[in-house]
Amino acid sequence: MRLGIFFGLALLLAGLTTPSIASTINGRIMTGGYAARETLADIADGQSRNDSAVFSSRLFLQATEVGQSKVEYTADVRDKHDFFEKLDRERLELTPQNTFQMRQISARQPRLGADLYFEAGRFAIPDAGAVFVDGAEFGHHWTSSWKSSLFAGLNPKRLERSDLVFDRNSSVAGTYSVYQPRAQDWDRNTYWANAFVLQRRDANLDRVYWFHRFIYQWSQECQVSGAVFWDFVPRSYIQSGNMSWQQKWTERFSTDIVGTVIDVIEYSHRQGVLERLTPSPYKEAETTLRQKVGADTLMEYRAAYGVRQYDGLTKAEGAVGPTFLKLFDPHFTAQFLIGMRRDFGTQDRFFKMGVGYYSQLWELSLRQELEVQKQSDSSLLHPVVTEVTAARYFSNALFMTVSMERANNENVNIWSGFFKLGYRFGTEKIAPLREGTPQRGPL
Repeated sequence: MRLGIFFGLALLLAGLTTPSIASTINGRIMTGGYAARETLADIADGQSRNDSAVFSSRLFLQATEVGQSKVEYTADVRDKHDFFEKLDRERLELTPQNTFQMRQISARQPRLGADLYFEAGRFAIPDAGAVFVDGAEFGHHWTSSWKSSLFAGLNPKRLERSDLVFDRNSSVAGTYSVYQPRAQDWDRNTYWANAFVLQRRDANLDRVYWFHRFIYQWSQECQVSGAVFWDFVPRSYIQSGNMSWQQKWTERFSTDIVGTVIDVIEYSHRQGVLERLTPSPYKEAETTLRQKVGADTLMEYRAAYGVRQYDGLTKAEGAVGPTFLKLFDPHFTAQFLIGMRRDFGTQDRFFKMGVGYYSQLWELSLRQELEVQKQSDSSLLHPVVTEVTAARYFSNALFMTVSMERANNENVNIWSGFFKLGYRFGTEKIAPLREGTPQRGPL
C-alpha cells in the first residue's frame, strides 16, 4: 500500500513534466537504515543490552512553473520502520512499529498577481522558525526586498515526536516579515526575519513565541548571524538561540565567536554517544582563533565554557591543533586537536583526529577521539570513539554512503552504523561532482 503511494506520486508528478504542463521537475529517492548495539558492563534492570534499528525511505518531488499560472507542487513522503519502537506491555519488550507520514504536500503560487503569494497544504515555513502548518499561507511583497505573510491551520508537529501527524485538536497561526535586499555584491548579504506564532491544543493556548533570525555579511569571511526563539507561554524565556561573529582580521588571523542557548530536546540531540547525564537546558560560549602558518596549513586555538541549568554543572575546555587543507595533494585533508576539559564533574585530557580523502567518485573519512577521564572519585575511564565513513558516487544522480562507529569505555561498548542510497532525477541540470577537498568543519 505505502509502496504504491510512493510510486503513485512519482508517476503523478512525472506526468507534470510534459512541455505543455510544466517547465521543470526535480526529485530524489532516498533509502537507508541505522542500527546500534549497546552492551553494558553492569546489568541494569536485568538487561545488559540496549539495541536499536531503523529502516527508512523518502521520496521528494517538486514540479515548478506548472500551467499558465506557474504553480509549484511539492511532495515529501517518508516511511520509517523502527524495530524497537513500540512497547509490548504483556511481554515487557520493545517490538517493531512502522510510521508513514506526508512530510510535505503543498501547492504554492509564488506570484498571485503582481505582489501576492499563496501556499496551501502541509508545509514548513522557515522564516517563522520552521513551523509546520496543515493549512494555508497568504503573503505580500511590499517591495523587491520586503515581504510579509499571514498563515493558519492545524498543527501537525508535536513536541514529543519527530514525525508529523494529522491532529484536529491542535492549531497554529502566525505572521512573519522578511527583509532581504536583492541588489548586493556576491560577498555581501543582509537578511532579517521576524515572526510571531501562536499554537493551541485542545482549545488551550499551548505556546506563544517570537522568532528572530538575522545575517549581516560585509565581506567574504566576515559576518554576524543569529537566531532566537523567545517563548511567552507557558512562561517568558529564551527557549533556544545562537549568535556567531566571524571576522578575518588579517591575511593570517581570523576568529569565530559563538554563543548558544538550547533547551532539553536540543541538548539530547547534541549529547555525546557516551554521555549519561540527564538532558538539561544549557548555555555555552566558544571562541576559535585561526592562524595561517602556511599556504595550506592553519593552527586553531579553541576555548569554550558552558553551564547546565538543572544541576549547575559546568564545562570548560581548551584545545589547540593544526589543520592541513591539502595533505600530500588536493585530495587529502587532515585535522588534529589536543586539549583539556573539565566536563560536568570529570577532568579530561583528549586527542582528536580527522583525516579525509575526496575525489569525484569517492569520499572517505576517518575520525578518532581518545580521552582519559578522571571521575569525581578519582577513578579513570578511557573513552575511545572511532568513526569510518565512505561515500561512493556512481554518477551525478546515484550515490551511496556507509558509516561505522565504535564508542567504548570501561562501562559500555557501542557499535553503530548506517547506510544510505540516493537517486536524484528531474529536468533540472544536476551540479557536477566535486573534485578535491571541501572546507573542513570543527572536530
